Amino acid sequence: MAAGVDHSVAMRVTGHQTISVFQRYRIVSDDDVRAALERTQAALANVVEGPTPAGQGHNSGHNGAVVIHSRGLSR
Repeated sequence: MAAGVDHSVAMRVTGHQTISVFQRYRIVSDDDVRAALERTQAALANVVEGPTPAGQGHNSGHNGAVVIHSRGLSR
């Protein structure tokens, strides 16, 4: 999983037949959590700054504000 392998492929490689057993043995380290938070922060920065200049792209009619709440992100 850390190498970017899809969970279904990893399950086949490891021989786990159910997702529950696979997840039981999928140990998440502090480094895993730190890396995920860094990727999330980079993704949020991309949402706020936008990958395209203002007035172009799918979200050109929105004001760009991002609100984080318990159910995820919304614009």
